[in-house]
Amino acid sequence: MKTQGQNILVLFFLIASIMGYSQLKISGKVSFKNKGVAEVNVTLKDTYDGTTTDVQGNFTFETSEKGTHIITFTHPKYENIERTISIESQDISLNVDLKEQISEIDAVVVSAGSIEASDKKRATALLTPIDIYTTAGADGQISSALTYLPGVQKVGGTEGLFIRGGTGTESKIFMDGSLINNYFSNSVPGIAGRDQFNTSLFKGNIFSSGGYSALYGQALSGALMLESVDLPDETSYNVGISPIFLNAGFQKLSDNKNYSYGATAGYSLLSLMQKVFNFNTDFVEAPQGFNGDLNFRFKTKSGGFFKYYGMFNSNKMGAKSESLEPGYDFSLVKLNGKNTFHNLSFKQKFGKYLLNVGGSYTYNRSDLHFSTETNDVESNSSQLLTDGNYLNFKAVLERKINRISAVRGGLEFNNTDENLNFEAVNKHYKDLISSAFVETDLGFSNALSAKIGVRAEHSSFLEKNNIAPRFAIAYRLAKDWTTSLAYGLFYQNPEISALYFSGSESFRGQNITF
Repeated sequence: MKTQGQNILVLFFLIASIMGYSQLKISGKVSFKNKGVAEVNVTLKDTYDGTTTDVQGNFTFETSEKGTHIITFTHPKYENIERTISIESQDISLNVDLKEQISEIDAVVVSAGSIEASDKKRATALLTPIDIYTTAGADGQISSALTYLPGVQKVGGTEGLFIRGGTGTESKIFMDGSLINNYFSNSVPGIAGRDQFNTSLFKGNIFSSGGYSALYGQALSGALMLESVDLPDETSYNVGISPIFLNAGFQKLSDNKNYSYGATAGYSLLSLMQKVFNFNTDFVEAPQGFNGDLNFRFKTKSGGFFKYYGMFNSNKMGAKSESLEPGYDFSLVKLNGKNTFHNLSFKQKFGKYLLNVGGSYTYNRSDLHFSTETNDVESNSSQLLTDGNYLNFKAVLERKINRISAVRGGLEFNNTDENLNFEAVNKHYKDLISSAFVETDLGFSNALSAKIGVRAEHSSFLEKNNIAPRFAIAYRLAKDWTTSLAYGLFYQNPEISALYFSGSESFRGQNITF
């Protein structure tokens, strides 16, 4: 009897133990806007129990845990959800509604008037150097590659970005936030100047052909923002030799990969090509040029970045064409141009704030000689000499609100000092454009974003103030469908040539508005 009683007691405890470790089922549905969400990880916190939702958002799993526990729901595109449950002796049914997680990768962003449903705009990668080099007819030039984009016209005889019928001066080009004055080389009438900057210098760009951020001004048609390379991938050396050019350069990357420096130099002469090919232009002096540049980049221990870039370019050419003046056979024009550019920028994060400071200096000299020719005898010689100094400074302070929302503001100063001499005419133009701006990026969801800003400017020459509000909104209808709306006021001073020859006093208190 004693042995039988012991067996019964053991059996009783065994049954109780099995009951204590019996499996309970936890099930339910995970939804977003009343639609089931697949591949949501459902986990009982601090245990190995859990599962993943199916295509309808349903889930079910079993657990032997007891008492109060936390069940978690995680998905990369949605905010993490936690629910407290009490596991007793009955199965549990649980339905959960997710909230969308705003993501830098998936969100629609508005950047300088251009709208794209991805993070590429923040990386300034509309066109990479490889894209530009492989674009047929672009000749490796950024400006030429952009002529294949909607709204941009191709004008062969004049340099510049011509957008929707505007002149080449109605679009501005910026490097690391600073304005580039004289982006193109000096030219003679009828022959467009080339880009003075090496395409490989830039890791990408943002181009807006219709409305742009309040950070930029003095452009009626559009703005092109170029972002230079931070550090090269490795140390490199290059040499190029051909019948028309010679060039060489190097980029040195430090062993600890926190700084680099480099330089390039090149010389070109098209006299041999002129003899081999039949040019449409009759060059009396074959185009030739010399250029060189120097760069230095340094990454601080606190994550800041310091960049310097300097460039020098000189070019000469002479062209002859049939004269439109009666009594003369030909018209001749000869060019001797020089240009130098320096750009300095610094970026540093201070806690929740990001500071961007940059400045650029440009000196440009264009010496044009005009004359006529009759029976191989030159006459009526005249000179148009233009030389100018240009300074630009900009400081921007930005604070992140969340992953895709931010507020930023800053100041910009653009000073122009230019002289023109043409026969008995001597003109001096000097203007300081002072600007202040503020704008905010608002990310309401992954499908809806807006940019709101305002820019204020004062021109010392025109003695004119203006305030330019800017607004843009983008909404993603589907994965590959985005709609947008933009509004803004855009101002630009009259072209310097108009001020020279139309009487500067007539422009006092005026500017051009779009």
